[in-house]
Amino acid sequence: MKVVWQEVTGRMPSDWFTLESFPVLEEYCRCVCTCRELAGWLDQVDPTSLEGEDLRKHGAIEVKHHRQVVLMSTLANRLRLSIDSQRRKNGDVFRPVKGTGKKSVDRPWANNGSPAERSAAEAAQKKAH
Repeated sequence: MKVVWQEVTGRMPSDWFTLESFPVLEEYCRCVCTCRELAGWLDQVDPTSLEGEDLRKHGAIEVKHHRQVVLMSTLANRLRLSIDSQRRKNGDVFRPVKGTGKKSVDRPWANNGSPAERSAAEAAQKKAH
């Protein structure tokens, strides 16, 4: 959870989060970790090969995962982490977010994984060359 906290707070301006928002941020980080854990389990299991109790367990985990994703999205909006939640009604972005511009090289979908994993992958590539 600490890594998620550092990733989120590291990408936002230093005054983005206030003391009052820390409990919400903590729950957001917990949701991210829970979602990743549940998704990891779901990714390892082929639901077409399951029967009976195992299939019910898989379905229950899918429901838990979905609920966590919805909660995570809601908390992200409350913390103004999504671009849409940072827009004014006229469509203007009211605060720039560090690292999310069109020219930013640190995009979450690039190279997959967390910033730490991407840094490790980049270091390994440099050693290989």
